[in-house]
Amino acid sequence: MAGRSLPSTGANGLFWVKLGLFGLVFLLELAPMVTFIRVRSARRRGAPLPPFPLATYRRINAAETALVVVIVFVAAFMARGAWML
Repeated sequence: MAGRSLPSTGANGLFWVKLGLFGLVFLLELAPMVTFIRVRSARRRGAPLPPFPLATYRRINAAETALVVVIVFVAAFMARGAWML
């Protein structure tokens, strides 16, 4: 937080929007991450792969990508002081 104190950052609404978006990306990634761990474990054991909804995970990936793009724009607005106007 180069030169900014927590109270000034905490008062910035865009900071909380960005933090919430990061949290949402994390929550969306939980199911694919757990599935990936299960698939790797099954492959290591030589067991059949667990079923997983590939189409759903593609939609989750697209949503996460869009959220990351939004996070970049929110960060830019935050850096320009858009919330403070």
